[in-house]
Amino acid sequence: MNYAIIKKKAVELRKLAKSYGEISKILHIPKSTLSDWFSKVPWSDEVKKKLIEKLSPIHGARIRKMNAIRINNLNKHYVDARKIAGEELEKYKNNPLFMFGLALYWGEGDKVTKYQLRLTNSDPEVIRSFKIFLDKFCNGKNEKIWAGLLLYQDLDSASCINHWSKITGLDKKCFTKSIVIKSKHKTNKLNYGICILGISSRFLKEKMLEWLRLVPSYIK
Repeated sequence: MNYAIIKKKAVELRKLAKSYGEISKILHIPKSTLSDWFSKVPWSDEVKKKLIEKLSPIHGARIRKMNAIRINNLNKHYVDARKIAGEELEKYKNNPLFMFGLALYWGEGDKVTKYQLRLTNSDPEVIRSFKIFLDKFCNGKNEKIWAGLLLYQDLDSASCINHWSKITGLDKKCFTKSIVIKSKHKTNKLNYGICILGISSRFLKEKMLEWLRLVPSYIK
């Protein structure tokens, strides 16, 4: 089949409202060639509009179905997280570090957001202890632990990051951009600001919230 015949067949198929993909499969020619032939042809643009109108409901339904499947799978994943949390609490209930980590988070941790397992404090020992807790009980060596600082305007960000990097053992690259807090006072008592330490993980956040929900029943 010569070039002219192929193009004629392509025109016929296009006028039958066939998509570039369909024509490409039938005639075994690249979609880029079809685009060159039809992209500036008025009647081809009308075909394109009709195809979009025809496929939009189907495409939308497919997306909704895929989203429903994804959400269902995620919900099962989070159910697993809560189940694992219950098993781990029973396993580690007599471990001082584990219970101390939960106590720290109970008092200082974020309980509002869905995806952030994070604790905020200005005490180096609190932050250091929570880092050890994350490493041992939250897969901290494999999850990406990050840190951020809240600083008064008189503090040097680089020096403060260096300080908290030594406390946590985290590389300076793990620190987000520091947030500067404006104050009317020229100097403040917090020499190195406030550190936020955390992991971005919905799975781990579900586990933490389940630990906090269950732990009161272990206190007698």
